[in-house]
Amino acid sequence: DRLTAKELQQGYRDGIVLARPHAARRASVDADERREGWRVRERFPRFRDLRVLEVPAGDDPATAVRRLRESGRYEFVEPDYLRSIAAEPNDPQFVNGALWALRNTGVLNGVVGADIKAPSAWDLIREAPNVVVAVVDTGVNLTHEDLQGNLWRNPNPTFGDIHGANFAGGNQTANPTDDNGHGTHIAGTIGAVGNNGIATAGVAWRVQIMAVKVFPASGNGSVSDIARGVHYAVQNGAHIINASYGALGNSGFSNTELAAITAARDAGVLFVTAAGNSAANMDVSRFYPASHALDNIVTVGNSTRRDELAQSTNFGVAVDLFAPGSEIVSLSHASNTGTISLSGTSM
Repeated sequence: DRLTAKELQQGYRDGIVLARPHAARRASVDADERREGWRVRERFPRFRDLRVLEVPAGDDPATAVRRLRESGRYEFVEPDYLRSIAAEPNDPQFVNGALWALRNTGVLNGVVGADIKAPSAWDLIREAPNVVVAVVDTGVNLTHEDLQGNLWRNPNPTFGDIHGANFAGGNQTANPTDDNGHGTHIAGTIGAVGNNGIATAGVAWRVQIMAVKVFPASGNGSVSDIARGVHYAVQNGAHIINASYGALGNSGFSNTELAAITAARDAGVLFVTAAGNSAANMDVSRFYPASHALDNIVTVGNSTRRDELAQSTNFGVAVDLFAPGSEIVSLSHASNTGTISLSGTSM
C-alpha cells in the first residue's frame, strides 16, 4: 500500500485510473469494459457512476487514460492523482504555550484578542452534540481520553465500523486509528471534550467526530482513497467534512475530487479545506481541493498569534478566511493523554 518513489515523483498512482461515463453510455459501459479487459475495482453511484479501473498488466496509466478517452464513453478519465496532508510540525517548546487561538492574552509576543473569540462564542453555545464532523485525514487516536467521549458511533455498522473507517491504500477496514498524528491533532481542535479538566478544549465541547482515514502514516495518499472517504462520510450522515490536505508534486485539478465534493454539496455537507503552505498566490497557482469553485467549500488560511498571515500560508481570493494556524496545541496520537504543537493551514 505504500506509495513508491516513482509514484511520488510523477504525482499519481500506477495501476489505477478514474473515469466517469457519459449518462447516455451508462447502460452499456460495463459490457464495454469487460470486453476490453478492464477490471472495475469500485463504483460510486452517488458520484454519477464514477469508477475506479485497474490498469491492465504491462500497461501504464498515461496510455490507459489516453485509450479510454479515445473510446468516447466517458465524461472524463484521469490518473489517480496524489494528495498530501497540509501540516508543518513545530518545535516542542511551543507546547507550553496556552491555547492562544481560542483566547489570545498576548503571551509569547502575541497580540491580545488575535484569536477566534471562543469565550464569547461559548457564552452563546458550547456544545453541538447532534453535529457529525468527518475528519477525512490520517485517522484519529480512538483511545485518547480527551476525545473518546466525542467520537461518533455508527448506529448501523456494516463491517465493524463503529467510529469510522480506513480507506488508505485502496483497502477498506473498520480501524481508522491514526499512525501519523495529523488527524488526531485536527480532531482535537474541532472537538476535544471541553470542561473536563483534561488536556485541551475543542472549539465544540461536545460534538461527534467521525474518523475517516484516507492517508497512511506517510501522509501521502490518492484521490481515489479520498473519494471513498468522502463517499463514506456523506453516506453515513456527516454534516461537515474537514479536509486538511492538498495537491502533491505535479498533481492538480481532479475531476474525481470535484465530483466527490459536488456530491457532498448536493447532500448539504459543508467541506472545510486547507489553503496550503507554499506561500503561493492561489489566483496564479491553484491549490486543490481548495481552488475548486464550489459554494460548499470553505478554504482556510493560516494566521499567527500577532494576527498576521503566516509566512508559509497560501493566499488569494479562493481563501475565505484566515484563522489561527501557527503554534497550535492540540491532541497527540502518540499518547492517550498528551498534546503536541503543530503549525499549518491544516490547523
